[in-house]
Formats: sequence, structure tokens, C-alpha cells
Amino acid sequence: MLRILTLVALLASSAVTHAADSELPYKEFLKRNAVGVSQLAVGMTKEQVAAIMKTYTTSVHDAVLTNPHKTEVIQRGSDRYEVLYYITRRHPPFTPITDSQTVPVVLKNNAVVGWGKTALQDLRRQ
Repeated sequence: MLRILTLVALLASSAVTHAADSELPYKEFLKRNAVGVSQLAVGMTKEQVAAIMKTYTTSVHDAVLTNPHKTEVIQRGSDRYEVLYYITRRHPPFTPITDSQTVPVVLKNNAVVGWGKTALQDLRRQ
């Protein structure tokens, strides 16, 4: 019985530690996102992007921010585009986050085709 209780306690503390690991201070959240974006490569799947970018969260005065910050889906014929926005730049407190504070990662049919403003502009011009 004692072994079972010990095991349950260990599992519970592990779950709490894991949840706490995903909550980062705001500056660390921005830094890790910037580093993660630098590790992306064309052709990666959405799952590979998620493994690099993680599901970090951070709390600011007026909100909880998550990874990705937002997503957008665009259907063009048989091609499905998904844009994942990751916050990499600070924003003033109590103001909405704008796209200029994020790095968009553009996927076509579940594969990265580019990231950044140029990749997003190319998608919008199609």
C-alpha cells in the first residue's frame, strides 16, 4: 500500500513539475520563441515545428500568452495553408498583440514553406 501511495505521489509531483515547466517568464518566452524559429527548416511537418516551438505559456499583466499565439487556415484549391504565429517581440502592457510582434510560420499541406513577413506576403499574393 505504501508503494502505491509513493508512486501516486511521484506521478502527481511529476505532472505538476511538467505543467510548471511550460510556464515561463515573459522575457524567457520571447527568447525561446526566437531561438526556436531560428531552428526551423523548410519541409518540416507541423508536428516537428510543435516539437521545436513547444507549448510554452507566459502571463503578462492583462493576459496569458501561448504557443502558437494564433493560427490561421487558408484553403486554395486543393492546397491547405496554415499560418502559426509565434510572439518574439515585446508588446506594451494593456495593448493587443499585433502581427508585427510575431513571426508567422507558413505551412502548405502540413509542411513548412517559409516563415517571417516575406513568406506571409507571398501567401497573401497568391
